[in-house]
Amino acid sequence: FITASFDVRMKRIMYVEGKDEKTVRRELMKSDKEHVRDYRFFTGHKWGFVQNYDFCINSESYGIDGSVDMILRLLNRSRKVHDSENFAKGDVLDMSEEF
Repeated sequence: FITASFDVRMKRIMYVEGKDEKTVRRELMKSDKEHVRDYRFFTGHKWGFVQNYDFCINSESYGIDGSVDMILRLLNRSRKVHDSENFAKGDVLDMSEEF
């Protein structure tokens, strides 16, 4: 699950898409409502509730490039661990030294 504050997401969309604040606010609020509705419909779970996700990151803290880098490192590390014979199903992947 990747998140950022509403204001940061608004500014990013305004910058990338060149839209005005009022338009972006309206579109983002609509999109957020659709995500909540669709997520609940397909999973039966509450959108944004951290217990429903294996990995949560606030891209506001790391930026887009930093967030992508972190996700790629997690995937690469996870692949190495899962490929090893010592990894049992249900083991927890400790990434604390990676970041």
